Amino acid sequence: MKPILLGAMTLVILVTATYNITTRTPSHERNWQDFSARTPDAIITPERITLKNVRNWNHTETHTVSQEWVDAVTIDPTTVTRVWFGLSNFSKISALGHTFLSFELENGEVYTLSIEARREAGEEYSAFKGLFNTYELLYGWGTERDYVGVRVHLLQQPIEVYSLLLTEAEATAVFQAVATETHQVAQSPRFYNTITSNCTNELTQSINKKYPGKIGYHIAHNLPGLSVAYLQDIGLIAAGPRKVIDPEDQQLRTARMISPTAYSEAIRLQLSH
Repeated sequence: MKPILLGAMTLVILVTATYNITTRTPSHERNWQDFSARTPDAIITPERITLKNVRNWNHTETHTVSQEWVDAVTIDPTTVTRVWFGLSNFSKISALGHTFLSFELENGEVYTLSIEARREAGEEYSAFKGLFNTYELLYGWGTERDYVGVRVHLLQQPIEVYSLLLTEAEATAVFQAVATETHQVAQSPRFYNTITSNCTNELTQSINKKYPGKIGYHIAHNLPGLSVAYLQDIGLIAAGPRKVIDPEDQQLRTARMISPTAYSEAIRLQLSH
């Protein structure tokens, strides 16, 4: 590439980045892609948390077969029995990835929190652009069949899922912590940032607000693909082989057409083998 052309491209990047950082204001009022068309929220009372705009889409290997939104899901936080940590490997670079949490309830229902870059219609995700106030921050809530299923089946990404070694009281507290952060983002939109405000460090910051110092800084906060090994090192995930969901499992494929709860049960049955 000729030096003059490289210089011009660098100048355009710097001008665009400077403009975004200094003048762009975060907003929930944009022409969003369908998957994030509604702004999630969490209404918190002493005994209940009501998740608003919960996604319940269903996906196959070729397309999304339904796009249901649930206006409100009311949960007693003390019924959260277990928190599951998920890692999606979307790149050939093992250090990259996307992390999420799933909250299992006493009645078998499982709801997933996925913190993502909220994209506008026609906008593609770029880790580089994510450094410069390009995307708003999304605290997305949905059924596990939706948020895990889209990556397992439609996007065909390897997905690892692990039970976090927490007491039920700690599981309740983590749910309350991320619900509180969900409400704060709903009230005051923020920008996503690839390094400082991504899927992993947003989760750890929420947990550390509830339990100061529970999760110390590690490079995995910036490179989510390293998070499983780190959580095993600090004792939040049991040591052992990696647990990757098998997308070819027929019971899993059948369950996704039955109900979200059946899908979650099929995941846990598969992981128990």
